This record gives sequence, structure tokens and C-alpha cells, in this order.
Amino acid sequence: MVRFPRFLESFAYQYNRHIGVPHIEPESEIYGISLDMGLRVSSDGTELQRGFDLRQNLVPGTEFPEMPEAGTVAMPDPAAWTNLREMGAAGDGVTDDTAAFEKAIATCRVIYLPQGTYRISRGLALGPDTVLIGLHCSMTRIALDDHCPGFDDAQAPSAMIRIPDNGMNHVSGLCLILV
Repeated sequence: MVRFPRFLESFAYQYNRHIGVPHIEPESEIYGISLDMGLRVSSDGTELQRGFDLRQNLVPGTEFPEMPEAGTVAMPDPAAWTNLREMGAAGDGVTDDTAAFEKAIATCRVIYLPQGTYRISRGLALGPDTVLIGLHCSMTRIALDDHCPGFDDAQAPSAMIRIPDNGMNHVSGLCLILV
């Protein structure tokens, strides 16, 4: 169920009109909603047609359903974060920061990666409750050399970050790249 606050109606109306979605006048403040949207590509045999497809099903409701049990790990208190650079990482895109990651994972639960490119030379195995938090995925990167030993066999793929079975990990704000 979704509640449509009255103060957002004018914004939603303007935004929807801007992208070509017809305005939906709410009958209720609570709705059950299902959306199917994305790029539609079809061909009639002579010409390719592309378009944005949106299908929705709104059902007015009277009350919110019971909240399901959380299936995600909550963001830890920033006071508990350990800065990876304080553990010896350079984050300069040149220095191998694998040892600093391994030290931090072994001794800290919550590891914060400030802006930078953190180069690794082997996969990182997280603990059962390790949390990795980056500043922003476009500014905080974990980089692996292209053709790095152990990562170049399509028949035996290897992970840059391994989360243990039944792990309750939180990984956010990071971009994993090959360089």
C-alpha cells in the first residue's frame, strides 16, 4: 500500500505530465499498486518501434497492511565507523590496498571508505556482519586490475567481494571496477 501525501500531489502531477504519464486523481489516500514499466521494443517486420511502456494497477485501500520483517541490514551509527585510510589504505588508485582491507575486515565491523579508488589484488572475504560504506558510488571505487591472476578464468569466476553464507552484510556507496 502507498500513501499519497497531499503536498506531493502537485509535484507528482507536474512530473508525470512532463514525462507523458497521464494524471491519476486519487480516490483514496491509501492504494495497493503494481507497476510494470520500461523500454518497449517491437517490430512489425518492416520497422523497429521503440517506446517507454508503463502499465499500472492501482487499487484503493482503507488501511496499511502489516509491515513484513526487515530483510535488510540497518545502516550502523556513524560513531561506529572505522575509516579505511586509518587502517593504512591510500585510496589513490595506484597503491595496493588489499592488506588494509583485510586488516580492517579482521578487526572492525563497520568500514567507511572515503572518496578515492582503492586498488585490490585479490578478492575480499567479508565477515558475517561486515559493513562496507562508501561516500558515493561514482566517487568511491574498489578497483581490480584487468586480467588479475585468479580473476581471468571464465570457467572458474572469482568474486571481488565475497559475502559468507547467511551473512548479514551491508555494502553501499561503492563501485566495483576493472582497470
